[in-house]
Amino acid sequence: MQELLEIIKYKIRFTLEDIEKIYNELKQEEIRFSEIAKKLELNYSASSIDDTDIKRIINQIKANMQKINEQTQESNVLEDENKLNSILQGLEEIKQDTTIKTGYIREVKERFTRSLQDRVEMLIRDSKLARLEEEKQQVENEKISLIGKIVGKGKLKQVKLDNIELKIQILMLGEQGEEIEKSLEDILAELKAYIKCDLEDKTTVEIQQFLELVETDTQLKEIINEQTLKTKIDEKVNERQTSGYLMPIGEKNKTSNRQQIDILQIQNNEMNRQILNSRARIVTRQNTLSDLPIQNKVLSKFQSMLSPINIATQEEQHSISNIEQE
Repeated sequence: MQELLEIIKYKIRFTLEDIEKIYNELKQEEIRFSEIAKKLELNYSASSIDDTDIKRIINQIKANMQKINEQTQESNVLEDENKLNSILQGLEEIKQDTTIKTGYIREVKERFTRSLQDRVEMLIRDSKLARLEEEKQQVENEKISLIGKIVGKGKLKQVKLDNIELKIQILMLGEQGEEIEKSLEDILAELKAYIKCDLEDKTTVEIQQFLELVETDTQLKEIINEQTLKTKIDEKVNERQTSGYLMPIGEKNKTSNRQQIDILQIQNNEMNRQILNSRARIVTRQNTLSDLPIQNKVLSKFQSMLSPINIATQEEQHSISNIEQE
């Protein structure tokens, strides 16, 4: 019986080492994504894995088991065997739970993907704002003659300026629709399609610098499927180009000042409605999120599985210690 007890202790030690390896692998995964995010200048929020109790609990279990191994036992060997065997089973359950590693990697990648999406959206938004400011300057510099005022060019100029200002407001508010989960390939494809279709392959300095970082980061290349990225770029470019064919072009479709004013006014009314709705959604979302604590579900699960095992080793250690004192 004593020999079986020693075998259980031996298995506990090595299983605990395997669990510590799992923790270290999670930590390395966090470091990997943190390094990529730093190179890309992303606003990436790393988890508090170094500040959690997981490592401390593992060390406590190891220390408790070391004391148990060092102490001589005069207690019921069968009782000790049952208790330690229960501890071993708990550790084995953690070791065999593949969702700890896969779930954590998924959580880390999701946080990284969101930070990349925020960065790309900011680059596109800043580029669009710069172009709108240029367009605004051109409209403001338009000279309206007396005849032009008579035929409505002055009114058209003001409606154009209003249109540009509303577009700027919408860009500053950001996207307020339902959050759609996007892949890294989706996000980068959107930037590439924007460059090709909207900028006609002429990037801004900021976008160019960002793309250089993306294309030279070897760690990022390991987690991006190049073929998927290429396919998504082609799809998004095709969508933009196809939608462009629906726009009327040519002299035959030239509209009068009055028609242009009416069309722009309809757009302006719709954008005003969109702005009001977006602001309302922002307030609602902020109120909702303010009460939600930031949690890491996988690390919480990891810790919750380790804690009762730690308590069990403490109780076993105290039990043996009390017997020796008697």
